Amino acid sequence: MTEEKKKTSKTAWGCLTIIILFFVLMYFMYDALLSTKFKENTKKLIEGVPERYLSTTNLILPNNVKIIHISTKKWGPNFSSDLIFLVPNIDKFIETVKKKYEFKNLKMNYPKIEGSNNYDIMFSDLCGNLDHDKDLQAKNLNNLRNFCGNREIMIAQINNEVEETGDGSVSVIVILPNEKLVWVNDSGWF
Repeated sequence: MTEEKKKTSKTAWGCLTIIILFFVLMYFMYDALLSTKFKENTKKLIEGVPERYLSTTNLILPNNVKIIHISTKKWGPNFSSDLIFLVPNIDKFIETVKKKYEFKNLKMNYPKIEGSNNYDIMFSDLCGNLDHDKDLQAKNLNNLRNFCGNREIMIAQINNEVEETGDGSVSVIVILPNEKLVWVNDSGWF
């Protein structure tokens, strides 16, 4: 009888283990494919700005910039990151980036970019004017007051690797010359 008890006990533990593994797998699938997260201005994000800027633009971040905003947004399997910084010597910055990218002069009232397509980027609620959940909005809109509203911009598509299926990645760099601000968005679609 003890043999039979041991066999039943092992079977029960095996079933319990499979059930637990199933729920753990479901949690990770949900987190990877269906959850929504928004992080902004964390120490880790701020420290990673030079590497993020280099990997997105293939340019070195100038030493004298002031980080205004850095955020990442995950919406299911899709993602975007936004970097906004102040450049004291904007004319020199523009001269440098124009050597690498071709810019269009347009107007923007975030998230609307006049006279253009939407560049296939995922917009985060940086100005509090999108119908997003409060958890997906920038927390300190006062930091972004010079970014939001009607602005003259220079915009360049850094890359656009979105396939006909809609999968891929796209990056843009936007210069607000009058405000001495630069916005870099990197979005991925899956």
